[in-house]
Amino acid sequence: MGSTAVAAQSGHAWPSYRNGSNRSGYAPDGVTIEESFEPEWNRGESNVPLVALAHDTVYVRGDRLVALSRSGETKWEVSSGQPGGMVAAGNRLYATFGSTVRAFDTRGNEQWSTSLDRNRVYLAALNGTLYVAATDNETPTGRHDGTVYALDRETGSIERSRSIPNLGWYVCAASAPAETVYVTQFVDDEDRTAIRALDAATLETDWTWYNRGGPALLTPPAIGHGLCYVSTSDSLVALDAESGDEAWSLPLGQRPVQPVLGPETLYVSVDRQLVAIDPASGNPEWQTETPGAGVVGAGDTLYTMGEEGLFAVDRSTGEILAEYRERPARRVVPGSEQLYVSNRSGVYALSSSGGTIGGGGGEIDHEVTVGPQGEFVFEPTELRVEPGETVRWTWESDNHTLTPQTQPAGGDWQGNPQVEGDGYVYEHTFDAEGVYEYVCEPHAALGMEGTVVVGDGASRDAGDGTSNDGSGTDETTGGGSGDTTDGGAEDGTADDETGGDADTESTDEPSAGDANGTADNESFADAFGDLNESDAESADGTPGPGILGALGGLGATAGWLARKAERENDPEE
Repeated sequence: MGSTAVAAQSGHAWPSYRNGSNRSGYAPDGVTIEESFEPEWNRGESNVPLVALAHDTVYVRGDRLVALSRSGETKWEVSSGQPGGMVAAGNRLYATFGSTVRAFDTRGNEQWSTSLDRNRVYLAALNGTLYVAATDNETPTGRHDGTVYALDRETGSIERSRSIPNLGWYVCAASAPAETVYVTQFVDDEDRTAIRALDAATLETDWTWYNRGGPALLTPPAIGHGLCYVSTSDSLVALDAESGDEAWSLPLGQRPVQPVLGPETLYVSVDRQLVAIDPASGNPEWQTETPGAGVVGAGDTLYTMGEEGLFAVDRSTGEILAEYRERPARRVVPGSEQLYVSNRSGVYALSSSGGTIGGGGGEIDHEVTVGPQGEFVFEPTELRVEPGETVRWTWESDNHTLTPQTQPAGGDWQGNPQVEGDGYVYEHTFDAEGVYEYVCEPHAALGMEGTVVVGDGASRDAGDGTSNDGSGTDETTGGGSGDTTDGGAEDGTADDETGGDADTESTDEPSAGDANGTADNESFADAFGDLNESDAESADGTPGPGILGALGGLGATAGWLARKAERENDPEE
């Protein structure tokens, strides 16, 4: 059986725009609507507010910043006078007020305030650092220069900055394959745009991808599965996150909204079609007609949204499970027991009249915590499971890997050897009986190692005694460390990371089939072939993976060899 790795905040959180800094649009443990939607409460706000979840608090950001209980009662609020962005990280909420970034604790007390040099500010939090894209652009198609900042999350001090010519609105960040910050950029007077990847440690440019002949990018990219996914005017493009090389491009005829990065599949909405796509190849797997334009995912369910309302869709088949047409839905955030939906009138909460089901993409038999409370341990250290059972590892601190050291003959476990941060989730189903030993490579020298014993462990001496070389058939997919599209593609508008109506009219949309190479609508049908004939049944001081990681690898190798020798000499084994 295979493995899945997805990015999610633990505790059913949705900390920022499209869930996290990688903008995945997916929460593995979010609520699943079983039968139909049941209204719980509603609150009047203006300008299609953003919603973020952290711990037991619902943060709403429109013309003011409000902290609510999950039942909709006000905890505290801050009057801002204008829409802005926000991100929850740790025990703090970071919010923008014009050119100022402010940090609040869980009671609404301001912890620090930092003023920057631009009027529009966008946020992404990653591993102890707050990355900020600051620009004076009033629309996503402006051409003002801007600055990318790295702020210390604890103090608000500026650690480093980098001027970016013609900086766009958006910023996102991911831990894998390396800690990287991604921004959009305008490159000439014809509104051609680009994605620029910056080394998070230095803010120097790693690579730049140019949207050849295309108009402005109205949504930020999404990062996951080792790729950077970009929605252009007529296609979904996948770039290698490490090099920027184009991996594949899928013509869709019209502008797709941002994809949902599920554990094993991408989902994108375009022209009232919901399409499931293989993330590695770009090949479509199924498509189905659904109302609405925007899409997010939670567990086994996708939610599409628009002026017609909200619709729950089975993410395996595309079947519509439930619908709610009483109010428009512009943004949707899945919590553990409720959905929080915003539109031009405010925010409302929905649950399931048939009961709610926590998501997660399948039954989980055992759970392991990675780095609880910042400690360099797996908890529990040793786990005993039966063949066919699934184990979930959840990161609760930063800079950890899940690297197999030895496993029995027939084992196909690849682990998660890339460094990931707080909130990352990885799952694997074990079939072959025996002993699986693994380490966190950056912290192996500190004793961060674990064991999974499958069955009675009879095969523990049948393994080849070597570390996993990556030649198995494991199905692991990478994840980043991702508030949701507001259905802007439905009316030709941009999706904004700030609270407020994101109805910026796009005037640079080329006509289908024009001279700049934009595909016409037939490209959508051509891309799917027979599918269209179917109903689609180190700011925190945590040791990083550098020299310590290399030493950890040596220590881990010595460690499992010593344990293997002990077992061979133990008559009870």
